[in-house]
Amino acid sequence: MVKTSVLRRWPMLSLGAILITSFALGYLFCFVRPVFLNPAQEMAFPRYISAINPIGVDLRLAYDFSKSWITGTTPEIPSLVYPPLERVLRLPLLVFPFRGAFVIQTLITLIAFMSVVLLLPKRFSKSPDWTALSGLFLAGLFSYGMQFEIERGQSNVIAMALVAWALVLFHYGRGASARLVAYLLFSCAIQLKLYPAVFVLGFTTDARDWRRNIVRWGGIGVANAAGLFALGWDAFCVFLSTLTTHSGGYASFGNHSLLSFASVVQKLADGYKPRYYHPEEVAAAGDCIRSVFPEAWLQVLGPTVGLSFALILLGCLTAVLAMAYRRNDRTVFKYVMVVCSLVALLVPGLSMDYKLTVLILVFAFFVSESGPIVLTGKRGMLRAGLFFAVCLLLTLTLFPPEFRLLVLRSSTPLLLTMAVLFTVLMALDTGEEDFPADQPEGLRAAPKRAARSVATGNLRE
Repeated sequence: MVKTSVLRRWPMLSLGAILITSFALGYLFCFVRPVFLNPAQEMAFPRYISAINPIGVDLRLAYDFSKSWITGTTPEIPSLVYPPLERVLRLPLLVFPFRGAFVIQTLITLIAFMSVVLLLPKRFSKSPDWTALSGLFLAGLFSYGMQFEIERGQSNVIAMALVAWALVLFHYGRGASARLVAYLLFSCAIQLKLYPAVFVLGFTTDARDWRRNIVRWGGIGVANAAGLFALGWDAFCVFLSTLTTHSGGYASFGNHSLLSFASVVQKLADGYKPRYYHPEEVAAAGDCIRSVFPEAWLQVLGPTVGLSFALILLGCLTAVLAMAYRRNDRTVFKYVMVVCSLVALLVPGLSMDYKLTVLILVFAFFVSESGPIVLTGKRGMLRAGLFFAVCLLLTLTLFPPEFRLLVLRSSTPLLLTMAVLFTVLMALDTGEEDFPADQPEGLRAAPKRAARSVATGNLRE
């Protein structure tokens, strides 16, 4: 066993320290600077969420549909990309008037968020970094994504909490009943929001047992595909039609999908000039793009950017899954989940910024599964620098686009860069620290979790 006194010779940097530092920098540059230190020398606090009155418009649509469906009246199926069974899951809210239903959904959202960030880590980690988790919890409560989530009456946080609890029950629960409950919770998440389906990769105990994995994933897929017909063939056809319609997305800084970003780039290349939303800045950005690229390139600039970004994201997912298969180790599971979450945020054509709170939940899982970074050699320093860069990108997503520089107002490049950085981090995270060659053999081979035990006082002399 590596001696504690030997390991403690090397400095260790906790993930909580990196997160708190990045949050502090984000507060200075993305809040203090635009609100108090702007060129106009006045306090500028714009209405950064496109609020709709009355509040909770998305929940109201689901509430009204469920109400008409249960009363037997002819339902007006809203053109929203929600699975049909989502309306059935909303039925308990019909006990209350809409105002009461909105209050209950808001409270459930906050409780679900707290359960994942502060309660769930105790189930799979003996010594989670409470500094990092507390920082994530407070940042997430006041984040732009959470405010947007509650204003619309969305259920992304609830769906992701169901996914998180399902995965913990699957991997750490006891007996077949725990797994059945895990499958049920995961299916409910998919029927609330389609994109949690990508986390089916998390239901893996042995990455190399591909036959059993395919059977398990296929069974979950068949069960949830059957759920799409819960309200009958007509409801399924309407759902499929709206899904196809929205798969093209639309150009907006508040829609961080790859398709939306490609559309924004193409509109700038075509000379788009908004009437209200920072027309001078946007026009200047369009002029800059047109001055750099030839005319022939401008006509296909948006699709080219979208395709390039999609290939980069596919490359990251492929690389992460390949490394997970090769190592077949539980320590790499956290990277698979992070990259899956970024895929879920970037791929759907309609991916509004209220989904950004998903990142906080996934980061909570990541830091709970990670120990402090031992600053030894080039690899240790590089890992610390890359994680700090990831935390800065996460910090930018906590603030509304209005408070960011124009080039950072779309979250798409931020999310894609995070996918690349996490892929590199996974490649560097081999499970062993990069101690200098002149150190004892036992120290150079010490696994990363031994360093974490030193930080928590659990390593014996």
